[in-house]
Amino acid sequence: MEQGAIRGSLNIKIDSSGLVATGVFTRDPDGMPVDVAHVRQMLKDKGIVSGYTEKQIAEQLQSLLPEPPPSAELVLAKGIPPAQHQPETAQFHPQPIPAEYTDHAERILKLAGPPEIFIEHTERVPIEKTVIKKSALPFAPPKKETVKTTETRTRKERVYVDPTIVGTGYAYKNDKVADIFAGEDGTSGWNIFDEEIPPKEHGDPHFYAGQGLKRVGSELVAVHDGVLRWGSHWAEILEFVPHSYTLTLSPDKATCLLNFFPGDESVALPDEDNLREQISRLKYPEDLLIDFEDIYRLMRQSVQTRRPVENIPLSVSRDAAFEITVSEDKMTALLQLHKGRGKGKPLRLKEVGVAIKQSGLAGLDLPQIKEDLLSFYTSHEADMTGYVLARGTEPEEGPERELTFSAAFLEDKDRDAVLLQLQNYPVTPEQFPSLDEFPIDAVEQMAPVELEQRIITLSPPEPGAPGKDVYGKSIPGKPGKPANLKLHENLTEKGNLIISTAKGILDKGDTDGLTHLRVRPHKDAEVLVEIAPDAMSAVISLFGSVGSGRPLTEDMVFAAVNDAKVVRGVDEELLRDLTQRAQAGENFQSVTFARGKQPVAGGQTSIKFSVHLASHKGVSLRQDGTADYRNQDNITRVSEGDLIAVVMPPTVSPEDGYEVTGRVLSASRDTGNELQIDDSVRQEPREDGTIRLYATLDGELVHEDNSIAVRSSHTIKGDVSMDTGNIRFPGTVQITGSILQGFYVMSGGDVNIGGAVEGSLVSAEGDIKIMQGIKGAKKAVIRTKKGIQTMFAEQATMLAVEDIQIKNSIMHCRVKANGSVRLYQDKSTILGGVTRSRYGLTTSQLGSPRGIRTQISFGQDYLIGDKIEQEEKEIDKIKKTIAQIDMQMQNPEVRSNQHALESLRKKKVIALKAMEKRGLRLFSLRERFEEHYESAVVVKGTVYPGVTLESHGRTLEVTNERKNVTFKFDQRSGHITEHSNTEE
Repeated sequence: MEQGAIRGSLNIKIDSSGLVATGVFTRDPDGMPVDVAHVRQMLKDKGIVSGYTEKQIAEQLQSLLPEPPPSAELVLAKGIPPAQHQPETAQFHPQPIPAEYTDHAERILKLAGPPEIFIEHTERVPIEKTVIKKSALPFAPPKKETVKTTETRTRKERVYVDPTIVGTGYAYKNDKVADIFAGEDGTSGWNIFDEEIPPKEHGDPHFYAGQGLKRVGSELVAVHDGVLRWGSHWAEILEFVPHSYTLTLSPDKATCLLNFFPGDESVALPDEDNLREQISRLKYPEDLLIDFEDIYRLMRQSVQTRRPVENIPLSVSRDAAFEITVSEDKMTALLQLHKGRGKGKPLRLKEVGVAIKQSGLAGLDLPQIKEDLLSFYTSHEADMTGYVLARGTEPEEGPERELTFSAAFLEDKDRDAVLLQLQNYPVTPEQFPSLDEFPIDAVEQMAPVELEQRIITLSPPEPGAPGKDVYGKSIPGKPGKPANLKLHENLTEKGNLIISTAKGILDKGDTDGLTHLRVRPHKDAEVLVEIAPDAMSAVISLFGSVGSGRPLTEDMVFAAVNDAKVVRGVDEELLRDLTQRAQAGENFQSVTFARGKQPVAGGQTSIKFSVHLASHKGVSLRQDGTADYRNQDNITRVSEGDLIAVVMPPTVSPEDGYEVTGRVLSASRDTGNELQIDDSVRQEPREDGTIRLYATLDGELVHEDNSIAVRSSHTIKGDVSMDTGNIRFPGTVQITGSILQGFYVMSGGDVNIGGAVEGSLVSAEGDIKIMQGIKGAKKAVIRTKKGIQTMFAEQATMLAVEDIQIKNSIMHCRVKANGSVRLYQDKSTILGGVTRSRYGLTTSQLGSPRGIRTQISFGQDYLIGDKIEQEEKEIDKIKKTIAQIDMQMQNPEVRSNQHALESLRKKKVIALKAMEKRGLRLFSLRERFEEHYESAVVVKGTVYPGVTLESHGRTLEVTNERKNVTFKFDQRSGHITEHSNTEE
């Protein structure tokens, strides 16, 4: 080999990207010489035209000298690689996780799944929709056409990212957590063949903001507090916010208010001791707050719903109230103020001020009153009672007056008999405080007196100096008291008379030159016991004695309970308490003193209903065993204050119940559910764990699944028919349809009927309104203690204590109104039947051209007439009873049995006395029935022959048509008179 010569073989290789060409040199002394020209030609043969220079080739060959290796690899040509696209990057500025939240943060990070990142795409989508176009012709209907349009829709698309967490920290709302740096575009390269190599597109060049973050320009900003975590090209905030709260008082310091801002559910709620300390700092009484469990329930609900609680009252609700009271003598005006609490109406001093100014009180110190009211309003006091707004000036008494007794005093023996009764049933100073000053042994004379009987006539009074009441009105001076006279219980002065204010015995006696007078009422005590139909409760009524009457005793009360066979569930302590209070002067009506017990299923909460629950069966059974589809048991009726049920706490084993009569009720195995109760039911928790449920209004008890409620009205959607059965309800009844023939509706309130009434009974304590009229078929009865309104009435009976208003007509009906009957349409008519109206009637037409008999009575109280008919029927029954007794007494077997004969005689005496009593009552009713009431029958159109008018037994038959006339009863002549309406 020559010095400096390179001999061998050269094999050129090109990489797959076309960026590098290498030559593999193998030394061979006998081979071809390898120089720059040789290499350049080989490159050219391979199509390599760039990425090298002759100098670079020479340098590569020079590296083989001075002694070429056996083999070597030379870089002969190099292209320019492309610069690739660079994605967005983020530089984070996290806050450290607070020490107190470290555990929560670790838990949140541990429980959090892979990040879920979404991006939104907005696109225009072609759609078709129908439009209505008006016709060119005014009488043609509009046309529907389908048109093509587009609408903008937003579509969310999830981005799947590498979930690997690069870093964590903490962020607060509105903090900048990172700076976003924009990516860079790549540049093309060139291979050794002088071909352009474009940069590769980046698979995902964006940095994504996940939950809790928003991108503002080139910054990532926290939407809320929480734990920050991020990956290579994503970040999110796992929400974590601690709870915060404040307690404040309302401006009048009557209500404690809570502001609670919920945080993370895992953070514990504020400690109860901390709450109590905050309340104590506010100087607010804890006993005016709702239960702490309810406070925590509000907080938990706020946490669950993620909604803050702001200015929520924690106090027990009470409406504010104020009242200005003036004493009966108008000498003192007092103001009572009660601040509102909780959700109740707040106290508004402006309203109080207006009421004071409008009260008419004279001599008010308004600046002082304003100062005192403001002082109370800003104080912690909840009530202001007995605040004196104004005082009057008492009038003075005049000189003493002379008196003359007019009471009929008893003979000495009759007086002594009364004194003996007082020894058996002595009166006490608690009953009559005057006994200390005027004892029974000081009584010298007695006289029976009636209520408001004149006892003494006084000489004409001479008044003293006048006074003034709180309204500034002058009060005449008081007349002088009678000389040496002292009035005690149940006596009063009226003008120049001394009047008794109670029925009883007048006591008169003189002590130390002073005449004492007193009226003692007299009545024996009374005890009544009643057992409920379901035998689950018993009530007692106590009426204490009055005056020298036989007093109430515990023995008398318990004897009545035993006689009624009430043996279980008796509250003896209550009976003793009621007895003591009745002895002190209170009366009690239907107080529940004994309760049965419903059987309780073991281990379950149970409900013991204190009322009969409707069976809701579409059929009931008559006594003969046949099916009755009309009288269905569909409504459970309750009254306000009724004990509906008792919710019993769970027990381990079943417990039998019992009725107050002692009958045992076997325990059932039914399971119970948690009750849902609204404002119509009041809950009263007891110390024994039971909860008593009381109705807060009259109506229908509804028990569905696990809810109990009372509805004040009952609605029938549709007709009263076989589907509903008859309706009996204590409140208002709403019927959207009609009442079909053969059914009845009985209501303790109003009855509103959207349809018609057929041959049925409708009875109400309130008004009855029938939208479509009455088709009675001679069977309908409509009766009410108020008024009736309807479109028309046919072949029906209508009874009303007040007015009856008809729009169109009354045809062949029996009508009785203790008010008036008014038909108000221009062509209204009364045709046929009998109409009785206390204050008369008004109609357009009366009778018909065919001469149909139509009877009209007016001017009398026809309710009294009904009572007369009832008394006459009862007297007839008594007469029949006496006749039957007389027949039995004539029976030889009865005559030979002295005991049976004596029993029949007693029954006859009782019947005769009853007949005598009813006879007197009948006589009194007939006298009252003759009383006349101003009334008139006004006919604006025509009165036809066949019409008969009657009042006080006097009749007037119309034989010829009359136009536009009025009929009245003339009390002087005792006749019915006719008057033209045009004359008035």
